[in-house]
Amino acid sequence: MADFIGNGQGRGRADVIVVGAGPVGLTLALGLRRHGLAVRIVDREPATKEEPRAAVIWPRGAEALDDLGAAAPVAAAANALQRLDLHSRGHFVGAVPLGGLASLYPTPLIIEQHHTERLLTEALEAAGTAVERSAEAVRLQHAAAGVSLRLRRADGREEEARASWVVGCDGSRSFVRQALGIDFPGRRRRNLQILQVDATPRWRHPYDAQHGHYFIAPDACLGVFPRPEGGYRFFAYVPDPDPAVADPPTAREMRDLIAAVAGTPELELQNVTWLNRARFQQRLATRLRHGRVLIAGDAAHVWPSIGGHGMNIGLRGAHNLAWKLAAVHRGAAPDCLLDTYDAEERHAVSSFLRLMRLNLVEYPTNRLGYAPRAALLRAGLKVPGLAAAIERAVSDLDSGHGRSPLSRQAAKGSRLRAGDRVPDQVVVVDTRRERLHELLDYGRWTWLRPANLPVETAAALAEALGASSQPVTALAVEAGEGALAEIARRWLQVLVRPDRHIGLVARAEDAASLALYLRTWASPAIDGATAPERARV
Repeated sequence: MADFIGNGQGRGRADVIVVGAGPVGLTLALGLRRHGLAVRIVDREPATKEEPRAAVIWPRGAEALDDLGAAAPVAAAANALQRLDLHSRGHFVGAVPLGGLASLYPTPLIIEQHHTERLLTEALEAAGTAVERSAEAVRLQHAAAGVSLRLRRADGREEEARASWVVGCDGSRSFVRQALGIDFPGRRRRNLQILQVDATPRWRHPYDAQHGHYFIAPDACLGVFPRPEGGYRFFAYVPDPDPAVADPPTAREMRDLIAAVAGTPELELQNVTWLNRARFQQRLATRLRHGRVLIAGDAAHVWPSIGGHGMNIGLRGAHNLAWKLAAVHRGAAPDCLLDTYDAEERHAVSSFLRLMRLNLVEYPTNRLGYAPRAALLRAGLKVPGLAAAIERAVSDLDSGHGRSPLSRQAAKGSRLRAGDRVPDQVVVVDTRRERLHELLDYGRWTWLRPANLPVETAAALAEALGASSQPVTALAVEAGEGALAEIARRWLQVLVRPDRHIGLVARAEDAASLALYLRTWASPAIDGATAPERARV
């Protein structure tokens, strides 16, 4: 059996091998280590890529990293964006203020991907697992009660690594996905490209680390985000008349493009550190799991970077998968819990792509389409509450799993909805006022119920809670703000998953619904029965 190489777990077989040490693979490995699993993470590259690539972490993505103990260093190294100014043909249209969300991380965090990867790697090393570099996966096969993965080192040496599970986080050309024979249907996006540069501008807009811009013009949309190192990330979505052109744009070409779209003829670009041209595909794997092998991130789905959520949906997917995989591996949940990862991730992707159809800021349009778009944008920003709605939509805080088999709404008429992210509002527990998310723990479920229950009801619920094979923190809520006030006021119980999403909403006296839910999803399979089969019992 292969030795572990530098993973901090000693010699022996891994519980999980993660293939790919990008942000999604690192996040998944952190989540698995958070649940105590022995993890190997391998990557064929000799070092972390130094290309900036993705540059923003939205609030829900930051909350996912917070559960893994990695958000604080990322936030400390990032710019917290407080405002976006929108311009049309260089003229100011309006502003979208940011930071008004009920979250510990209420603003987008501007930090380039290679810095995020470095910080996640450091967090993973602190958890006892180091990335194994120059280790390329070249063969995968299911073995008895596990998976066999052949790794090839840069010097040609090969190793047969074994684990209970393998997860491919190895990008859009994923070896793991191809080895499983999983189709990756979709198409190349035509007549769209993104041109990017990191540079320090000399122009009429003064540098502000908390202030970004979007400029729209005929045939171009330009985003400008402040980099923590100084200067800006400029990214322009433009038509692609000649797909054969593969070279990145020159600094001069970017200067002329930015000046034209932003209406700043005085522009000079200094300290140019990165130039990039990229084109897009839109693809979604037909399934995200085959037995003991799963895929995540770009290995599972890719689409145009418009909206800037590709990495964030991958981070949230890894956050979703880690606790489920750990529970199934330990025998504390039925195997089909892993299938809900497939369903929920697929729905997250489709929901985001539907939302992006409403994106008036980043999709370029021709001269005929530009005028009505600019007028609609100008009028829309004057509508009360629209800017706040835009902020909430792009934050991902409202991205839920209402259609998931894991979501059970047994009480009607409540603002607390199964599948939603549980609100981060104040609750009163043991006479103390606390923000709810500070009481949650990624290693446990959290059960909220009214504090003033009759003795008989409390006893029945306690007995029902014993159906769980996974740890559950019980909180007796005396009062709360916003939707959380309904727990005490309307006598509701709310079961929150480890990833901050609501699993069950039921009447406080409904011990049967609590027991059935926990037997279904938070306890081992009984006599080979699947969770849906037990749900019908």
